Amino acid sequence: MPNEILNILESGKMTKEQYKLVLDYYLNPKTVINDWFGSYGVDGEGHYYRYVINYRGSGEKKVFKIYLID
Repeated sequence: MPNEILNILESGKMTKEQYKLVLDYYLNPKTVINDWFGSYGVDGEGHYYRYVINYRGSGEKKVFKIYLID
């Protein structure tokens, strides 16, 4: 996974432009390194995207919850 994408996911917040970068990476059929899926939700802090990434071969799993900011 590119550092730019990982940095966005780890930050916990992203702009609409950053969301487009993450979405392009997520939807790219060449992104076969990881199995991952996303979901959308709303809570008391705002609108967020939740991504679960299963790293193939290692059994490692990471969950990211990223809030959309203006």
